[in-house]
Amino acid sequence: MRATLFAVVLSATLVGCNRLPANLDGEWLGENYQCPIGTLHREKIRVTETGGNIEAVKIDGDDCVPAGRVTFKGSREKLGCIVGMPENPASGEVPGSIKIVGADSFEACSVTFVRLK
Repeated sequence: MRATLFAVVLSATLVGCNRLPANLDGEWLGENYQCPIGTLHREKIRVTETGGNIEAVKIDGDDCVPAGRVTFKGSREKLGCIVGMPENPASGEVPGSIKIVGADSFEACSVTFVRLK
């Protein structure tokens, strides 16, 4: 019983350590975004978080997800990453996640984002 309780407390503690910055609203710079696969880019996005919903819109676009289009959306628990190819931009969505990297950085959809000051 004691070992089970310890495992539950440890699990809850580890999940709590993966918290995102309290406020995601603002502009962020992403490194190593690929479009098409193998071609690396930097991407600037604007994130809004309202009532538990997160939406990131591209400021700098590319051939896969153009400027002004949503690049990921969802919540802190469940995220959808928008994908496409140059011949069919922003045409699909795949499951993704968000995880903490630092006080002003996070990873989403396999891209690391740093808050722009």
